[in-house]
Amino acid sequence: MTRGNLIPYDIIRMIIVRLISSSVESLDDWSDCIKVLAVSRLWRAIGEPMLYANIVIGIGALHNGILDFHSNADLVVSNSFENHVRAAV
Repeated sequence: MTRGNLIPYDIIRMIIVRLISSSVESLDDWSDCIKVLAVSRLWRAIGEPMLYANIVIGIGALHNGILDFHSNADLVVSNSFENHVRAAV
């Protein structure tokens, strides 16, 4: 444990793994998981590689012949996490 952290590293990692692996099925879910990274620098350091391991692509409705979709790919690339990407959801 580091100074100021009351929860051991392994427990924090298990919490983050559980949150991210069980809830990243949509872009809204992915966005909700970002909040856990704000707990502390340690939580961010542990969680970022896991969170950015997935590029989430949401397919919406058809508007005037154009398929509407949204993704976190731009955010992944702009934050230089493309080397963490393991899957597209």
